[in-house]
Amino acid sequence: MAGQHGVKETVEGLKGAVALAKAIKEVTADGAQLGDFVALYTKYSSDADFKAKLDAAVMDAAKIPDELNDLDLGDCVELLKGVAEALG
Repeated sequence: MAGQHGVKETVEGLKGAVALAKAIKEVTADGAQLGDFVALYTKYSSDADFKAKLDAAVMDAAKIPDELNDLDLGDCVELLKGVAEALG
């Protein structure tokens, strides 16, 4: 049985955070430089999947605290599935 709020926004937030972390790791592989901000912006502008993940992550992020305060076992399973998919 899912909690009252579910975990949709939390899973989207996790997926967005993982996508951003992977992108940062990629652009800073040769050491962090000022140009890395441009590279991240370019990726955001040109990569529809990356943009969609980041947009979804922040769109309703204010709902995440309520989702986390209402977790039950089913929600935890959904979170783990989301993490596994994001790390995939």
